[in-house]
Amino acid sequence: MHLQDSLLFLNQSLVSYNLTNDALEVKAQYLQDSLKIQEMKYYISKTELNIAIKSLTNSLKYYYSNEYHLALKELDKTIKYLPNLAAAYARRGSIYYKLGDLDRATINWNHALQLDPEYEDVKNILLRIKNNTIDSNNMLPE
Repeated sequence: MHLQDSLLFLNQSLVSYNLTNDALEVKAQYLQDSLKIQEMKYYISKTELNIAIKSLTNSLKYYYSNEYHLALKELDKTIKYLPNLAAAYARRGSIYYKLGDLDRATINWNHALQLDPEYEDVKNILLRIKNNTIDSNNMLPE
């Protein structure tokens, strides 16, 4: 009887180990799938970052060549991929200022300051607007 009990115990142990092994294989596959998803997100994120930085650079080129509408289009791309980049909103504010739209300029500069409360150039331009000491010769955040 002991031999039969031992065989039964060993058989149940084997079934238990097989179930544990199957569960571990499923978990390992889940982790591998999760890792692949994270890798894909990383590469997509890296690609989006490259697009955003290139658009930000292009916007500065258009800004300096007074092609403000093209600069705004480039900034829209930047903001699409990096919606929390204070520099993009600061530059957009400066472009709207150059286009004579002080309301939109102020909105964008305030948004930049919300994103980066230590953005000194933006703080200074908003202070000059508040004190009515801004003119076209003042330096604007780029």
